[in-house]
Amino acid sequence: MSLTDQLANLQSKPRHVRVKIMWLAAVLGSFLIAGLWLLSLNKTLTKTQPDDTKTVVQEINQLKQDLPSLWSSLGAGLRNVTGSLEQSFQDLISESPTPDAPKKLERLPVNY
Repeated sequence: MSLTDQLANLQSKPRHVRVKIMWLAAVLGSFLIAGLWLLSLNKTLTKTQPDDTKTVVQEINQLKQDLPSLWSSLGAGLRNVTGSLEQSFQDLISESPTPDAPKKLERLPVNY
């Protein structure tokens, strides 16, 4: 049977059966991913040497030095976004209709 035949067979099953199969596939997929992660973690931890620890400490210290500049960059970006939003809002307000234009009243279609 091909994959399309398998999918057609699955789609013809009742909803409760499809839901059980979905949960089974999700749990099996999660276990597979977690197992692969644990295997790779085990290999990573066994490869760790004292020199690697020094490198990690140096990287953490570099991150501590770079963090203030990252925060200031984030703040500048947020200020830029809020400034452009305020400008867009001001542009929308300035495009309001002139007082001489006839006003069209909008009403809900309510029958009395």
